[in-house]
Amino acid sequence: MAKKRFIFDESYIKRYAKRNKTRWLVVGVCFLLLIIVIIVVLLINQGNKNKVKPNPPSPVYEFKDELTIESGSKLPEAVDYFNTLENVNIDDIKISYPEEFEISYDVSSCSEDEINAINEGEDTSNYPCAEAVVKTPTTYGIAVSLFDEEHTVNLIVEDTMSPVVVTSDIKIFAGDEYEVDDFISLCYDVTGECEISFYEEDVDDEGNRVDYGSFTTPGEYTVKIIAKDEYDNETEVLEAKLEIVEPEKEVYSVIFDSNGGSAVPVVRVEDGNPITEPTSPSKAGYAFLGWYLNDIKFDFNNVITGNMTLTAKWEKIVENKPPVTGGNTGGPTTVGVTSVSINYSRIYLDIGQSKTMIATVT
Repeated sequence: MAKKRFIFDESYIKRYAKRNKTRWLVVGVCFLLLIIVIIVVLLINQGNKNKVKPNPPSPVYEFKDELTIESGSKLPEAVDYFNTLENVNIDDIKISYPEEFEISYDVSSCSEDEINAINEGEDTSNYPCAEAVVKTPTTYGIAVSLFDEEHTVNLIVEDTMSPVVVTSDIKIFAGDEYEVDDFISLCYDVTGECEISFYEEDVDDEGNRVDYGSFTTPGEYTVKIIAKDEYDNETEVLEAKLEIVEPEKEVYSVIFDSNGGSAVPVVRVEDGNPITEPTSPSKAGYAFLGWYLNDIKFDFNNVITGNMTLTAKWEKIVENKPPVTGGNTGGPTTVGVTSVSINYSRIYLDIGQSKTMIATVT
């Protein structure tokens, strides 16, 4: 049988040749791209092998010789003891305070339960809300260690701030005396000392010194006062109003005999008027039961018709004994107070601002 012969025309041959050429062109391009990728990978690997890793930056630090802070400030941070501190882990810095180092705690951010726990002697480190503050003005030698190098920094605690004072106006009868303390409702200094005095630098039109503690004639006066602490930090000149009035009726004195407790000032009142019950006195180890007149508890709604002396009545506090109920049945419960603490050591406010404080009574 004769073989079949395929006869392709010229157009078929050209079409087949073009298809074959395109196929080999695609294969060639892919192969070239593969070679380029391999070369790039080899170059990158070779570069990584030849690359030198840089050394970590060296620590740079310089200790301070001394550090000055204000009394009542927070405990300094570790970085505060350095002039220069770079490329150093803060946790590597060790601070050692001397045994005589005296601090107190600002617990203004603590809850009432936290404050109670701290007042009962629990470790303040358990309560991050309690911020350590440095109180006593003096110089301490603080040991600061870093990389086995120890340096002593003199921590200078100074008091350059004057006391915080709140004045109050007073009204007295002609013939009554007054003292500078009568015009002060609050005087606070972080060191605890607060010395009040009348301002002595003013002169009148005739050049005579004004004595703000000697006004006697009925009228209204502006009294000037200054306060300073034990480090002679003085306040600006403060002012308060003094009103001296001529009584229309007989004036009587009500004396408060605290019977061994804290002092309570005498109250002057016109005939036929009542008086306001004063702040209760305190006496260590005793519970205050009230003010008594001739063994009868005094009713402060009664009007005053003569001079009188009211005497404080106390009851000894016995441990594990229920608190004493003062006054009539249903009256307030009275207990002995051994201390009162406020959750702020210092407060700064602009006029018109207010701040809530927590008083903890033990």
